Amino acid sequence: MYRFATLLFVLTSWSAHGQFSMEDFLASSSNSAEALALKKQLDYVRETEFNSPFLREVEVRLRETIVSEGLEDYRLRFSPVNPLERRANRNYRTAINRQMEVEYELTLNEVLYSKYKILVGHYSTTREIETLEKNIALLEEIVSLAGRQPERFNAEDLVELDRDLFDSRLKLQDRQAVQQRLEFLIRLTYPFEGGITWENLDLVDVERIRNWINTGQTPLENNLIMTRMKERTNVEKSIFEINRRESFSNLGYLQAEYNTDNERTFDQNLGIQLGLTLPIVNPDRPDLQRRMIDVVEAEGRIEEQREELNTEYGLLFLEMEHVLTKYDMVSEKLKNYLSVPLATQLERNGLGLVRELREYKIELEDLAEKLYSELMGHYIEALALEGALVKGPLVNYLSYSGSTFELGGQ
Repeated sequence: MYRFATLLFVLTSWSAHGQFSMEDFLASSSNSAEALALKKQLDYVRETEFNSPFLREVEVRLRETIVSEGLEDYRLRFSPVNPLERRANRNYRTAINRQMEVEYELTLNEVLYSKYKILVGHYSTTREIETLEKNIALLEEIVSLAGRQPERFNAEDLVELDRDLFDSRLKLQDRQAVQQRLEFLIRLTYPFEGGITWENLDLVDVERIRNWINTGQTPLENNLIMTRMKERTNVEKSIFEINRRESFSNLGYLQAEYNTDNERTFDQNLGIQLGLTLPIVNPDRPDLQRRMIDVVEAEGRIEEQREELNTEYGLLFLEMEHVLTKYDMVSEKLKNYLSVPLATQLERNGLGLVRELREYKIELEDLAEKLYSELMGHYIEALALEGALVKGPLVNYLSYSGSTFELGGQ
């Protein structure tokens, strides 16, 4: 038993604190506070019937006169519920169940999107750190050459070098702090060993995103956001229908009675009454008309949401095409820069020009990485608008191979 417990502990620890995996981090989305809260509501809706009772009320009436020696009149009255009200409540249960299922799915989609943004942000910050480290290494190399060949440098150049080197180191500290904060957010829901090494991860490349963009936009008519708006409207209609049927809830009554104030036989003292409510007037009519305004407003919001989504989605595709164009321009520019030893460049061109050329190349490399990160961010945002992030089988869209994962696991 002790060996089994030890083995279980080791396996659990390994599972909870293994190396970083994008898929495992994304899989922890179902354990977020938002998803758990919606799951609890969904479970409640699924377990609750929302059915009206068969009877609106059951009433017992007894009568005794002052001069009588006991009870003289017994009455038992049953008032049934409008069957249409019962059906309206059943329809409401169906509508609210569908709405909560969509709400839960949309919440998971949003949580996944937030985790993707953290991943893209961490990648972008890591690349910024690498760019700063390259720039610092360049400046340190120049300072080292200045120490060996002081005749090539004047005092002003050395002061400027020292100032730029110090500024770069300060910026590096800032970006490292951002990276640590992002890793802290990741570890909150997904503890893992070591750090995050992006070189070891299978990231989607620009060409794959370009091909996805070229396939064209997906119609958003039935995406999660639109579906939620429609289901919310259906719930509003269901509630209105319940109120409308409840306004005619009192159909009447069926009454059994027994009277002992005469000397007739037992059978002759039994009686039945039937009362029917005539639906000629409805005092709830003004309130129903006011409630109908909410239904009309909900239907109008569907059209507003459709227009907003299509606009946002279309602009996002235009922005992705714009980022792709800039990325291609930067990539082409980088091809013109060859790696030449710094000392050789100094002999040919002097410090000022060499430094500008080397720093410019580093800036271009940094810009290419920033455009790539921006493109990944827009790509994930477009997938989130489509509701694709939560569609099964779940796919890691930042993975080149399209790795799959299941929610709830680590």
